[in-house]
Amino acid sequence: MGMANYSQLAIVGAAVTAMKSIENGYGKHTYDITPDQLAKLPLLANISGTFAVFAALWSKTSFAVTLLFLLRQTHRRMRIVVWVIIVTMNIAMMASAIMLWTGCTPIEKGWNYKIPGTCAPIERLVTYNIFSAGRSSPKSRQVCCTY
Repeated sequence: MGMANYSQLAIVGAAVTAMKSIENGYGKHTYDITPDQLAKLPLLANISGTFAVFAALWSKTSFAVTLLFLLRQTHRRMRIVVWVIIVTMNIAMMASAIMLWTGCTPIEKGWNYKIPGTCAPIERLVTYNIFSAGRSSPKSRQVCCTY
C-alpha cells in the first residue's frame, strides 16, 4: 500500500469521526446538546484532527517521494532539498498531532472535562498549528516550482 493510499484512509477516518461528532451535536448550540453528547465531542475532535493531520502529512510526503523518483538520475542538490523538506515537514506536522493529545495534565483532561487537571492555553496549539501549516505549504510550492 502506497503513501497516497494511507492518506486516503486517513481522510476517511477524519470524515467518519466528523460525522460521529455531528451525530453527537457538533454545530448545535450547547443548550441543544445533552451532557453525554457534549462529553464525547472533545475526544472525537482529537481523533478527527489527528486523522486530518496525518492525511495532509502523508499526501505531502507522497508527492515529495514522487519528486525524488523523478529526480533519481539527476539533480543531486534538489534531491537533498526534497529530503530536508520531507524530514522537517514530517517533524513539524507530527508535533501538531502529538500536541492535540498532550496539551493537558493528566492527558485524559484533554477530552474529559470532568477530571481535575490543567491544560495549556489553546492559543499555544493554534499558534503552533498555524506555524506548522504555513511552514509546510510554501515548501511544497518551492519544490514543485523549482523542478
